[in-house]
Amino acid sequence: MNASGSLQDTTGRNIFVKVGHDFGAGKTQRIEAQASKFRLDGKAGYVYQEGNRARGLTDTSVPGRPFEGMAEFNDFRQYALNYTNSEVFGGTLSAQAYRASQAMRFVAEKGGADKQDPLIAPLGTLTDQSEVNSQKRGLRTGWSRPDLAGVEGLELRAGIDVVRDETEQKLALTNRTWVPPMVYTSTAPFAQLSWDVGPVTLAAGIRRESGELSVDSYRTTYYNNRVLVEGGELDYQANLPNVGAVWKIAPEWSVYGSYGKGFSLPNVGIPLRNVNKPGQTVSGILDLQAVIVDNKEVGLNWRGRQGSFGVSAYRSYSDFGVSLSIDPLTNDFIMRRQPVRIEGLELTAEYIVSRTLRANALYSRIRGKTVSRDAGPLDTEMGIANINPDKIGGSLLWQFSEAGNVRIGFTSLQDREINVGKSSQEKTKGYTLFDLNGSYRTRYGDLTLGVENLFNKFYILTSSQIPAFQNYAAGRGRSVSLTHSIKF
Repeated sequence: MNASGSLQDTTGRNIFVKVGHDFGAGKTQRIEAQASKFRLDGKAGYVYQEGNRARGLTDTSVPGRPFEGMAEFNDFRQYALNYTNSEVFGGTLSAQAYRASQAMRFVAEKGGADKQDPLIAPLGTLTDQSEVNSQKRGLRTGWSRPDLAGVEGLELRAGIDVVRDETEQKLALTNRTWVPPMVYTSTAPFAQLSWDVGPVTLAAGIRRESGELSVDSYRTTYYNNRVLVEGGELDYQANLPNVGAVWKIAPEWSVYGSYGKGFSLPNVGIPLRNVNKPGQTVSGILDLQAVIVDNKEVGLNWRGRQGSFGVSAYRSYSDFGVSLSIDPLTNDFIMRRQPVRIEGLELTAEYIVSRTLRANALYSRIRGKTVSRDAGPLDTEMGIANINPDKIGGSLLWQFSEAGNVRIGFTSLQDREINVGKSSQEKTKGYTLFDLNGSYRTRYGDLTLGVENLFNKFYILTSSQIPAFQNYAAGRGRSVSLTHSIKF
């Protein structure tokens, strides 16, 4: 059992329904309604038991009720109404109105330092568990027009996205505010042009993010000195341009390049609940500022009768980015807002051995750097909380008949040691896992057999090799699944 909750010892229920109807002259219009519900309930039949890193004993679970807490759950519901019309000013109009709600209760925790309060119980004895509630509704619209202004190969896509998101997080057993109620609203119009000119495809566009985060006044928990934080509003405004090109330099070869700005909000709950100095206001918390990222990518692809090959390199940079580190007091994650640069290289290849046999390979290398203090050069490599080690993968697919195939593959995470001699030094050991999948199509439906961790290898998760709060976990052993699906 993961300390924050998992799929183990749970019951899950899921239903999805969609109905649609074509109408209008020539059936050029369509309306669809869809609804989905997912509910995962913990059975509260096991108690998390922390391991011993020094002795090599991993975290586990033992039968029993999780302290004095309530069972964890995840309840997600979504409803949407879609409309499309393929004859609107020579193009296609699409619109989706949606609403979603999610409630999550995490596993009860006894003695967690950041959840204690001596006014409720003696320090180190209080049991509590966090619960998140989120309500979201929005509208997505788009209009696309090929051969714009009579120019062959020129296409325009434009639209607007509108969203309203209300979220709060409480400590459920004591009814305390952990992350105050927040309301985020955003309006984002966009336009994108693409133009096929012989062997070259050009693309360019822009998106305008215009959002506002509103937070009520609140008081932090005892762990963060019960300080009063004055509520307020934060505005988020950003123009996000992008440009790219693909050039088919030969029938089997193509190259591409792109540049674009990315926009996202940080995990605003972490800085809000960690305020511990009096006199703070929501508008004055710099960690709540948006993350704006410059993304660049170039690549080369080849595809022939005997297979394919691709290589891509990318670089992302933000002068006020986000990285995670471990708080030495609580062993929990803390968020750092500093310059961040991430560079990556990815190689993919496929070789067609015969009509019934083909092989695939993958290599991925990512490097991330940030600063060691609030300012200075990018001299600190980002570790497992942010960047995965190098990965090598491969698979062999045998199509033994028109109805059936078998695939065996492997994924290998490599050893890594970074920031040697620094307080942020980190060393992780890699591991290799094999999987097997087979499927067969019959007149009575499709049968699929899946085997994860084929050789039942014991290994410590890479993320668990660095000490953090209750995270010393082994990976899952061999897991076998059999699926029978029927389409009608």
